[in-house]
Amino acid sequence: MFDHDVIDRGRRRPARIFASAVIGIVAVLAASCSSSPSAPSSATVARSQSSVSTAPEPVCPVPDSGDCLGRLAAGTHTSTDFAPKLTFRMPAGWANYLDVSGLYLLQPPGAVPPGNYIKGSFIGLATRVAPEANDCQSPLGNVGTSPAAIAAWMRRQPGLVTSPPQPVAIGGLRGETLTISMAKGAKGCVAVGAPTAAVPLLVGVGPSSFDHEVGPGIAERDYLLAYRSGTLGIEVIDASGGGQLANYSKLVEGFRFGRR
Repeated sequence: MFDHDVIDRGRRRPARIFASAVIGIVAVLAASCSSSPSAPSSATVARSQSSVSTAPEPVCPVPDSGDCLGRLAAGTHTSTDFAPKLTFRMPAGWANYLDVSGLYLLQPPGAVPPGNYIKGSFIGLATRVAPEANDCQSPLGNVGTSPAAIAAWMRRQPGLVTSPPQPVAIGGLRGETLTISMAKGAKGCVAVGAPTAAVPLLVGVGPSSFDHEVGPGIAERDYLLAYRSGTLGIEVIDASGGGQLANYSKLVEGFRFGRR
């Protein structure tokens, strides 16, 4: 799961986001009928038609989501609040519905604005990350927070299947990258509000407030980049199980970071 509390200009709003596992929403519709249904009156039809909203979707439909860009046109874009400043190129159809000082969220075409929940794939950035304890919410106190230390800790976790870390440079920052999935039979923990157990992975510290667990059926690539005596994290989540992971990772390779 990827859950976080949004911190925006000194305001704190709990915003639960479950993005590393697909959340299915099932609507149960009950209908009654009779052998001789009556046609709706013209007044009923008129009231129904007048209740349909034609207002355009706001750029940032989620309250307290910072100065997000909403749905993106193809081309180059730059973050407003996230630090360090992020500049990136995206094809048409992607969306940015979160841009605060410690967190930035990109969602692929067809994604629904997150609200309290998000489902499906995403690319998330956090200014400062640390390994997550087994309570699905706290940082571990006995593990270093450099990219190498975090990657080595991930490799030791029996509930995770990881690739060997590889050196990487993204947008002027250097660190390590590896792929991650939940091991078969792993137990994990259940984050507050989460529908299922997942394996603890990362939490945010400093300006980044979130917890992130790896759920079943999810393919993930993490970029752990050295930044201001800590580690900036980029989580690439593919809810299809890996079919899009290489394509999403290719977009990350074009990220550029600057001073804010």
